[in-house]
Amino acid sequence: MNKYIFLLTFAILLWLIPCRADGIGTLMQVGKSMDEIQRDYDKETATYNSVKEAVGKGEIKKGLKQDAVLKYGEPVAVVTETANKRQIWVYRPGTTDLLNKPKIRLFFDGSGALDQITVLE
Repeated sequence: MNKYIFLLTFAILLWLIPCRADGIGTLMQVGKSMDEIQRDYDKETATYNSVKEAVGKGEIKKGLKQDAVLKYGEPVAVVTETANKRQIWVYRPGTTDLLNKPKIRLFFDGSGALDQITVLE
């Protein structure tokens, strides 16, 4: 009798294992997504640090064209002012949202030349 109870319990456990494996796949996908998010944060932070260093050294200065600034990395956000046709490029560390500090804003005029730099720390 104990032998049959053991076999029945074992059979039930084997039947339940595939159900739990579905959850493992979902957890693996979430883990991969978190890794991608962290890589994006790291890339944004590295770009911010590169732009901050270049501004500090005077490599990024007024009059510089957009293409020359892109060698330091892509901005996190680009905003276009409708009134005076300027573009604002925003750089920030990966863990900072767009409304909080620190961030660097580069203002480009209609011809694509840098005309203002704002560094918020």
